[in-house]
Amino acid sequence: MDLRFHLKKGDRQPPLQMIIYNPDGTRKDLSSGITGMIFRMGKPGVAVKIAAGVITAVNLAQGVVEHRWASTTTDEVGEFRGELVITYTDATTETFPKESFLVVEIHDEV
Repeated sequence: MDLRFHLKKGDRQPPLQMIIYNPDGTRKDLSSGITGMIFRMGKPGVAVKIAAGVITAVNLAQGVVEHRWASTTTDEVGEFRGELVITYTDATTETFPKESFLVVEIHDEV
């Protein structure tokens, strides 16, 4: 998973596409055993900007998903931390990326 994503304030394209990997470096098969996936994004010490963003399947067998931006999620300039949370059929959850956060940078317009 690339850990940095850039947008201009107010932009809603491109969507944030994520590839999820297993610890051994292979792509994680998300095609079965999952009941839900959400995207969370916020700034440390500040209210969460996205609490449960919708995740859309692109290619679940290859671990590819995406989050499409809403107008209210790119209206603030700054650096945000993001993560994907997967809920499995046994009600356990797993968060990606594991080693840090996805950094979403929203830049000001000219």
